Amino acid sequence: MGSAGNADFNQALERLVLGEDIQRSRRGGVRTIQAPGGCGALRLGAELIRTASPESVVHVSTPTWVNHVPLLSGSGVQLERYPYFDPTTGGVKFDAMLAALEKLSARAVVLLHASCHNPTGADLTEGRGGELLTLFKQRQLAAVHRYRVPGLGSGVAQQHHGPRRQLLEGGQHGVELHPARSWIEVGIALELDPGPESSGT
Repeated sequence: MGSAGNADFNQALERLVLGEDIQRSRRGGVRTIQAPGGCGALRLGAELIRTASPESVVHVSTPTWVNHVPLLSGSGVQLERYPYFDPTTGGVKFDAMLAALEKLSARAVVLLHASCHNPTGADLTEGRGGELLTLFKQRQLAAVHRYRVPGLGSGVAQQHHGPRRQLLEGGQHGVELHPARSWIEVGIALELDPGPESSGT
């Protein structure tokens, strides 16, 4: 086994996370590293962000899973919050979320829970994913996906056509994506290069 982990395992999870069409179209533009769980994958991503851009700020939802704070900040990256959960409705404060993200500087990093938001369970709808994609392209934001327990919530099929899918497709058109997902107690840190539209940025 090489330093990136089990190659067959990594390729199988690429197909699950990206879908076979994106995986095929981005052959050579995807880099995957096996990690000790989703937490390990997130920490690897944070270390990569800090090394490549020490001044980067990672923006996390309010609330986010409690482990995310020490996992990310322990790498040396700075954390900020954006509004997300509305306890009065049990849904997402989407307008407040958009307003906050619209104020971020270019190349800011945003941690998104791609499915089964932890700890609230409040996920974005398909239409909201399209609005987020537009904003991320306009503001040149980078997305880190926390994609956990595929199939729970809306199911694998819907997750391959919902907001997560829209943002993954956006990775082919100028949106930087760094999905980190957990599979039982093994995870992957997967980086998808922005598409040609992002060249020169």
